Amino acid sequence: MALANPERRLSEAQYLEIERAADFKSDEIHRQKDVLGEYSLRVFNEFIVGGGFRAKMIQIKKAMGTADGRIAIVVLMVVALDQFTKEIVLRSLGYAQAKVIIPGFFKFVYWDNTGAAWSLFRGNNDLLAVVALIALVALFFSRRHFDFRTPLGPLALGLIFGGIIGNLIDRIRVKHVIDFIYFYLQQRGGTEIGFPAFNIADSAICTGVGLIFLLTWRNEHGPQPAASDLQARSR
Repeated sequence: MALANPERRLSEAQYLEIERAADFKSDEIHRQKDVLGEYSLRVFNEFIVGGGFRAKMIQIKKAMGTADGRIAIVVLMVVALDQFTKEIVLRSLGYAQAKVIIPGFFKFVYWDNTGAAWSLFRGNNDLLAVVALIALVALFFSRRHFDFRTPLGPLALGLIFGGIIGNLIDRIRVKHVIDFIYFYLQQRGGTEIGFPAFNIADSAICTGVGLIFLLTWRNEHGPQPAASDLQARSR
């Protein structure tokens, strides 16, 4: 008795049906690719060629042309430079170590400061962090009271904002402000007379405050611009 063949043979019609299904699937894949390609090209044309990207760049350029935009640029530059230099100090020097640059006059150090300027109120890092945050908020909402008529106004505020933010990052990240710039005089007996160590953020704050005083003095003693000029320059 012969055994039945377990393999099922396909008829010619079934082969044709399978081929048609495969061809349809291939055509559908190509069609989806074409649709996706057309969509990507349309998005590219609308966003890049058609003006979407250009419009965004124009908006950014306009924003940077305003007083707030100029302040933001200065803030970013100060914070970036401040944190970059402090990171170099953390990687290059151990705590309380020093790298002499000009013997008897200038060296890089790694000193911590949990107080304010010149180490006043030392040991109050958390409290001073809160004070710095409050100062940032108050300065932000009162910025319109400062002189925006000249480039020095936004520059001064940007320096102050950036300096406060730079040191605030230290107080949150490492629980103290990193001071590393130290000028000093070497005495014959070997002792040093030095200016308190500081950092880029401190320099930015002091420079910004100095510019504010300069602008205030100029406004009080210089010629007063017309009201229309004041409104145009403060935008």
